[in-house]
Amino acid sequence: MSAEVGTMTWPAVLDRLEADVVAAESLARQARAGGAPGEQAQRTDDAVLLAAPVPWQPPVGLDALPAALEGRARELLARQEAAARDLAEAARGVRRQLVATDGLSGPDPAERPVFLDVEG
Repeated sequence: MSAEVGTMTWPAVLDRLEADVVAAESLARQARAGGAPGEQAQRTDDAVLLAAPVPWQPPVGLDALPAALEGRARELLARQEAAARDLAEAARGVRRQLVATDGLSGPDPAERPVFLDVEG
C-alpha cells in the first residue's frame, strides 16, 4: 500500500489483503509442487510479488471494522496464517535440500585443474 492508505475503505483494504494472500497461496502451491517460485508463475501478481515485495502498512483514518466484514477479515487472517506456515515449511525443505546436496558439488573450485593435458 502506498500514499493512498489514508483514503482507503475497509472493502478496499480487504481486497488488497486478499490479493496478497492469493499470491502467497500461489507461491506455496508452487513450492509444494517442486517448482521454483516464478518458474510456473501463471499470474501477473505472482511476478509482481517476486519482483518487488512491498511491506503491508496498516491504513490510517479508518473507523472500526464493520461487523458485516468481520467474517471476511477472519477468513483472510486464517488464509494468511496458513500461507505463512506453508511458505515456512517450503523454506525448511529448501534448506534441507541445500544441506543434502552441499557435499555433492565436488572439490573446491580452487583445487580443480585449470588445464587438461590431452596429449599426455
